[in-house]
Amino acid sequence: MIFPRAVDHGLYAMLYLAAQPLGESFPAARIAKAVKVPPKVMSPLLKRLVRAGLLGHRRGLRGGYVLHRLPQDISMQDVVIALHGQVCLQMCQETAHKCRRSDACPFRPFWLEVQRDLAHRLSTQNLKDMAKTFFLKKSFARKR
Repeated sequence: MIFPRAVDHGLYAMLYLAAQPLGESFPAARIAKAVKVPPKVMSPLLKRLVRAGLLGHRRGLRGGYVLHRLPQDISMQDVVIALHGQVCLQMCQETAHKCRRSDACPFRPFWLEVQRDLAHRLSTQNLKDMAKTFFLKKSFARKR
């Protein structure tokens, strides 16, 4: 499975916001510039993150996007689901899909285990932890 670029862009935007002072909002263009994504690409992603309840949006002179929850309360899985949907490695893992071989498939238990492992990793990795790791290597934190 390859996640679409929207997921990468969204994760970087969320990471950027997680590195900023709590409660401070930033315009879409500034976030886009900080994470090196065209504003036309970034803006719809930020709106999807607002609809998912991960970001808030303020209007006006000091308006922009702000984390709606604390960075430690936002997992990578939250962002992936908001921008991509549930992660399924095989069609037989989708709840709506029923393969005619699923009852006797020798691969299904393996894929289910891999899927559970991936979901666990995504759900236990939060933005605060990611920011700590990332900013040891490179920093765009608190750039003005």
